[in-house]
Amino acid sequence: MTIIIANPHTGALNLEPDHARVKFWVRYLQNERSEHVEHSLRRAEPHIASFRREFRAAGVPTALVWLPLIESGFRSDVVSPKSAVGMFQFRESTARAFGLSVSQEVDERLDPIRSARACASYLSYLCELFGSWEVALAAYVAGEGSVKKWCPQYDTLAWPAIASQLPAEVRDYVYKIKASALVAHARIQRLRDQVNSGQTHHVIIHGETYSSIARKYDVAVDVLLSANKIDARKLRTGDRLLIPSSSD
Repeated sequence: MTIIIANPHTGALNLEPDHARVKFWVRYLQNERSEHVEHSLRRAEPHIASFRREFRAAGVPTALVWLPLIESGFRSDVVSPKSAVGMFQFRESTARAFGLSVSQEVDERLDPIRSARACASYLSYLCELFGSWEVALAAYVAGEGSVKKWCPQYDTLAWPAIASQLPAEVRDYVYKIKASALVAHARIQRLRDQVNSGQTHHVIIHGETYSSIARKYDVAVDVLLSANKIDARKLRTGDRLLIPSSSD
């Protein structure tokens, strides 16, 4: 299976769902990091529509709006060891180069919409420079100078050939971003299917109890347990519960 996200200006992004490393990172995000992913995607919900508008306006595939899942968990207050700040993890010089104000009085890297606009502009610039979204992502995380050093023939080679010349962690970053888009898309589709089927599911996060979940959905605890055919065993983070309707 191939999932292509088209771009009218600078080509397409293939999410490569059957690529071994993409599949590896999808499994990792959906299993070992399921709680982090669920928290992150809930934080993303108020912003994603605006992010998509910014990326479309810049001609960037909207699949890349999920980049902060890897960079910051969709948190604006994240500061990296290299002083990158915000959801999109801009260092000060790059932020200024792409239109963000950074001073003692204001730091627009903390503004989700402005930083999304800057990210879209930066990715568009990198794709124009390197000729593909994959190499643009590699340059986003490692710097355009590093990519040119690792692969001096970047302007004559396709992504698979360039990928083989990049450090493994940089190459894997690209596959993580693709995996993040696939995981986010799968979650959106799952929620749509639940709405269409009239069913609701709840992903358990750390600290929740059957009582707190029952209160959230206004159902009785015994009805919740019965609908899921379970006794009151210990909840496990990442498990899914079927939430019965009020008429059940």
